[in-house]
Amino acid sequence: MNQKAGNFASTIKGDLTLSEGFYRSSDWETRGPRQIKNEFEKIQEEAFRSQQKILQFIRDARTLKIPDYKISDALKRLKNDNLVGSLMYGEKFVPYTYYSSAFEKRYETALRDSKLNGKPPPSFSYVFPIKELEQVMVDHDSLDLNLSYEENMKIKAERKARFKNNQVPNIEQEPKIDSNENILNMLKGKEVKLPLEPLPPQPEATAVVASASGLNYNQLPETEKYKTVFPNG
Repeated sequence: MNQKAGNFASTIKGDLTLSEGFYRSSDWETRGPRQIKNEFEKIQEEAFRSQQKILQFIRDARTLKIPDYKISDALKRLKNDNLVGSLMYGEKFVPYTYYSSAFEKRYETALRDSKLNGKPPPSFSYVFPIKELEQVMVDHDSLDLNLSYEENMKIKAERKARFKNNQVPNIEQEPKIDSNENILNMLKGKEVKLPLEPLPPQPEATAVVASASGLNYNQLPETEKYKTVFPNG
C-alpha cells in the first residue's frame, strides 16, 4: 500500500513538473492572460484525474478493511494534508494552486526586458493575470470526483447560466421626461406638462371653545368673546 501511495506522490509531482513551463517569462509579450488561463485550466483537468485515482486507492484500501489512519499515513507522501482530508472525507476536488512568487519574477523579467528595449513597462495584470487565475480556481473548487471532469464542467456552466438569468429582473420603467426637450418646447411656445406631486394633506380647522380649552371668558381672544355673547352672529 505504501508503495502504491508513493506512486501517487510522483504523479502529483509530475503535475508540478508540467507547470514549470507555466511560469516561463521568455514569451511574456505574446503569451497573455487568455492563454495563461487556458493552460491553467488544462493543469486543473490533469490534477482532477490524478485525484480521482487517489480516491480510488482510498476506496480499495477501505474495501480491504484497512483503517483510515493507516491510509492517511500512507498518503502523507503527498505532503498535502488538506488534499488527503478532502479526498478521504469529502470526495471533492482540491484545485491546483499557482505560485504568486513565480509570477512576480515573471513580471520583474518583463520590466527588465522592456527597459533594455526602450519600451514602456507592461501592465502588471497582463504579465500576472491574477483575476483570470482566481476565476479558474473558483470554477474548479469542490468538483465532484464521483463524476467525470466533463460532467462537472457542464453542471458549472448550467449553474452560471441560471444565476445570470436570475440577476436580470424584467422591470418596466416609467418613461423619463427629457428636460432638454421641455426647454425646447417652452422656447417654441408649446405647453409643457411637468409632473406635479400632490400637496401634503392639510390639518382640519378646529374651533376654539372655552370649555374645551379650559380658558375663562377674560382669557379668550376678542373674536371668541363676541361669539360667546352673540352665538348667532
